[in-house]
This record gives sequence, C-alpha cells and structure tokens, in this order.
Amino acid sequence: MACLTLLVFSCNRDRVVFDGELASSIDNGLAESEFSAIRNMVDAEAQADSNVYGKNSGLSGLYCPGASVTVVVTSTTTATMTIDFGSGSNCVDGRLRTGRLVADFVGKWKDAGSTVTIVPENYTVAGYSFSFNKVITHNGLNGQGDPSWTTVVTNAVLSHPTNGSSSWECTRVTTWTDGYGDMDVSNNAYEVTGTASGVSRNGVPYTAVVDMDRPLRILANCPNIVSGVLGLKPQDRQTREIDYGNGACDKDAVLTVGNYTTIITLP
Repeated sequence: MACLTLLVFSCNRDRVVFDGELASSIDNGLAESEFSAIRNMVDAEAQADSNVYGKNSGLSGLYCPGASVTVVVTSTTTATMTIDFGSGSNCVDGRLRTGRLVADFVGKWKDAGSTVTIVPENYTVAGYSFSFNKVITHNGLNGQGDPSWTTVVTNAVLSHPTNGSSSWECTRVTTWTDGYGDMDVSNNAYEVTGTASGVSRNGVPYTAVVDMDRPLRILANCPNIVSGVLGLKPQDRQTREIDYGNGACDKDAVLTVGNYTTIITLP
C-alpha cells in the first residue's frame, strides 16, 4: 500500500496541468516572422541600389513587386530609403502590406559596421498595424562566408482591430544561409538566434530565448517560421517549448509544457 501511494503521488506530481495561456506564443510568433521579413525586404532593396550598397542591379520592388522604392542621398556616407506599399502590395512571402517603411543607412550596406534604422509610417500587415524602432548592424561575413546582422527592436506595438494589441522587443542575430548574392529573393533563407520579450494581447508579460542548437529558420517566400525551437516563459507560468516544425511552410507550431502538447496556429 505504501508503494502504491508513492506511485500515485509521483504520477500526480509529474503530471502537468496546462495553464491555457496561448496568446503570448502566438503573438511572439507573428512578431518574430514579421520583423525578420522587414529586415529581409530592406536588405534586398538596399543591395539593388548603388547609393546604399555600392552596386546597382537596376531592380526595385524585389520583395514586394507592387511597392515603389526611392533613395535620397543625404551625405557621402548616409542615405534614406523609402519603401512605399501604397494601398496594398502583395509580397514574396504571400502577405499583403500597406503604408511605408523608412530606412536610414549609415555606411555602405555591404560593409561590416554599417547600420540601418527602420521606422514605419502607417504600416500594416496581416490586418495588424505596426509601430516600432528597429536598428540593424551589419556584422560582415562569418567563417563560412555568410553575412550576418545584429537586430535590436524597441517599442514595438502590434495592434489589431479585433484581436487587441501586444508589445515586443528583441536582440537578434540573423545569418543569411541560402541564396546570398544571386538577387533572387524567393530562394533566400536565414537562421535567427537571440532573445525577445513582450506583453501579449491578454496583458501577460513574457520572455523568449531561441535554442542555440536549433535556430529559427526563415524562408523569404514563407510568412511564418518554418523550423527551429524557442523557449517562451509567460510571467508566473511554466516555460513552454515552441517547435516550428521540420521546414514545411505552414501556420502550425507545436507547444509543449512538460508532458502536455498542443498545436497552435500562427497568424
């Protein structure tokens, strides 16, 4: 009887009762994917312009074909790029964007140490309006010859007319792993590591850390993260593991808390 009591106690102790908090995982997923897309589209347009990158492909609207791109040179080392999506531009990742992104570059974008600061103007995607300040620093090439960047996002607010608002910030390192240098945006892929924090639409603060052994994988032609794992901890709740899959472009991610598992659907 004592052994049976101990066994029942151990099973009850190990069983996880899920707290039901999903909003932070979904909100963080949207922020992760969209701020990666913003970096990707600004980088693509910068490479196509000689005033920003150092060469000129004669192309523009690479990430969002319906968008117009203008560059104003402000000094020998600075330039301002504006990507205007107008009333709606369909982009390579399948999302519709409106408004504008304004990107201020310091230094030639191909050079290590160059920076770009990005702010939105009436910017919307997937029904959400975005406000934020984003600074990206070019780290140069790594040992494998792949370029990487460090991104810091502050004061980000994602607002939806019916789903409420969430806030987000991050420090991220992005490495360009596929498609570098061929000016074909559709085959670009990236790996992302780092930390983030935010407050979900339900008012729950949370922190998120990418698993260094399983970095997030971003495809330029997919709206959501396709693989990788991060640990996300809502305040006063257990840490949950978010697994974005095996590389397929879909809206599903697997959330695990202890021995409880469920599938969440990303926007």
